[in-house]
Amino acid sequence: MNKLEGRIPDELGTLSKLVGLGLAINNLTGPIPPSLSNLSLVEKFSLSENSLSGYIPVELGRLQRLKMFQISSNKFLTGPIPIQLFNISSMEYFAVAENQLIGEIPPYIGFTLPNIRILLLGGNRFTGPIPHSISNASKVEHLDFALNFFTGSIPLNLGNLKILNRLNFGVNNLGTGKVDDLSFLNSLVNCTYLEVLAFGNNSLNQTSSSGLKGSIGYIAPEYAVTGEVSTSGDVYSFGIVLLEMFTGRRPIDDMFTERLSLHNFAKAAIPDQVIEIVEPTILEEALQVQDCSFNHQKLKPTWKSQIHEILLSILRVGVLSSAESPSDRIQIKEVIKELQDIRKIILAMGL
Repeated sequence: MNKLEGRIPDELGTLSKLVGLGLAINNLTGPIPPSLSNLSLVEKFSLSENSLSGYIPVELGRLQRLKMFQISSNKFLTGPIPIQLFNISSMEYFAVAENQLIGEIPPYIGFTLPNIRILLLGGNRFTGPIPHSISNASKVEHLDFALNFFTGSIPLNLGNLKILNRLNFGVNNLGTGKVDDLSFLNSLVNCTYLEVLAFGNNSLNQTSSSGLKGSIGYIAPEYAVTGEVSTSGDVYSFGIVLLEMFTGRRPIDDMFTERLSLHNFAKAAIPDQVIEIVEPTILEEALQVQDCSFNHQKLKPTWKSQIHEILLSILRVGVLSSAESPSDRIQIKEVIKELQDIRKIILAMGL
């Protein structure tokens, strides 16, 4: 860390042989000089953690050899990201987090950034949808769209990102409040390297929203104490949503009190009363596969046993994810593994 102050001089753009520009973690002020676009050989461009202001120069799109573009944590950078920067196919690391940037992210970035590994857009004022094409950027390891104003649905094919390690959609306006909002989770079972998954404080499968992280009943108990967003908290929210989907009961329903929560309700039914608490339409769909009437007492013994084991496994994941104490919850990697195993069984049964 240095303490360099002042503005970046225009003359810096005359260093035509420069392949790396690193001025991060200083006290630099003023705008980013458009003259830096003359550094045609530059591969690494880092101006993070300063106090730069103004717009990102459109001219920087000429830097066609860029592999790293890093301008995160500048207090006063604003305006949209020039679309030319999203067309640099050599880009591997793109970090513009924690600024005041606005606008929408182009829908095609998954095709124009084929080598992108890390994409950090969090902590800005971006709007519009999450580009669904991002699922085509197969080299991605870390995606951060958190703390913005993104709307619409979360891309369904994120499972194509086989080496994805960290995924953060938290604190946006994503979702419609319907169960289908969580469909993207189905494909994530293919992301076997995934360690961090965060999607708190959106409208995913919630009938209403508030200033809290999610809504009452969906947030982790520790949030009321710390106020901090955490991976463990998102695992809790996932567990509650999973239990809601399969029991048809919401954590804020009248039947639940301080002594009886959705978590405890499901936990008490494990292992012998699972069929009794599951949403009837789920059983009905399973029965339709076997072409029989809706009466689970008439199920063939083998089929009934298989259905019971699947539902038991799913509810166990929900219960283990929604434990009151963070230390008692399973990790996201364990959740993914359990869901992968359940998926294999379901596919083998033809459901």
